[in-house]
Amino acid sequence: MGDKKPTVVAATEFNADKDAEQLYEAFKGFGTNENIVTSIFAGRSLEQRQSIQEAYKSKYNKDLVQEIRSEVSGNYLMALEGLIEDPADFHAKHLQRIICGVLPGCKDIPVLEVLSPLSSVERNVIASAYAELFKKTLADDVEAKVSGPFKAAVLTLVGGNDVNQSLTSQKVESDTNFLVSLKAEDWTPENTTLMDFLLKNNPMALFAVINSYKTTTNTDLLEVVKTQPKEIYREGFKVLVEAAQDHWMYFAKQLYQSMKGIGTNDSKLIYIIVFRCESDLGNIADTFQQTFNCSLQSFIRDDTSGDYGNLLIALVGPEVAATN
Repeated sequence: MGDKKPTVVAATEFNADKDAEQLYEAFKGFGTNENIVTSIFAGRSLEQRQSIQEAYKSKYNKDLVQEIRSEVSGNYLMALEGLIEDPADFHAKHLQRIICGVLPGCKDIPVLEVLSPLSSVERNVIASAYAELFKKTLADDVEAKVSGPFKAAVLTLVGGNDVNQSLTSQKVESDTNFLVSLKAEDWTPENTTLMDFLLKNNPMALFAVINSYKTTTNTDLLEVVKTQPKEIYREGFKVLVEAAQDHWMYFAKQLYQSMKGIGTNDSKLIYIIVFRCESDLGNIADTFQQTFNCSLQSFIRDDTSGDYGNLLIALVGPEVAATN
């Protein structure tokens, strides 16, 4: 898929004490200099941001996160907190907002959207953070509060499931033949062989088999999924297949869905931008522009405002002219 293009990288000339001083000055007096806060948080790596937090505590005997909470609010605060906290805690809090949020009756698809692109190691780390933060297991909260036909799939993903790490040509061929044999109506959550294939293979194996399927049949597997008669099944399988097939396209579509139409799913938007900015958000932004004929920056600009929008755009980076 090519080299990863992070949009936030470590500052080459970095001084944690100097940044702590600038933030302290930004918070002093009446109001906050949000431009300084945004430039520092969007221009430093996670490790550097956490070093700034330590320097702030050392110099002023104050917790930087608490200072930020006393100065800003809303989505801007949520994004800043996500940029400074431990990544596992960040994921756990996002899942907890989905599962235990103010809206009753959490459905399975939003949780599946978060978990499906993650490796089994990442999911296990997040589950441990969840238990530490909320004093209950992620699996218990899913069991108690999540509903829908893919609930069992979600429980498999959060339950520390054993993942098949093997990737042999024989296994790729066998799994490809299995997918070829499926009819549209076979794509159901009750098909345990299919669910085991999607949930218990490592990402490299899934990617290899899905590509082998396309080579063998000259058909995109997603097109087969879309023929499943029941929409409620189609949505879940689209998430699982898209996440395995192309991470950059998957997150580009998730970003689009978070902003399209009336209203914005700010929690999802913040989560993806913060989650991917130090790994491959540049690739996701490129894919977004190619897919939707609109830059991610302009889409964010049209859908957000103020310091919150400025921070997200700064994390995505400067717009690059589209190339044919």
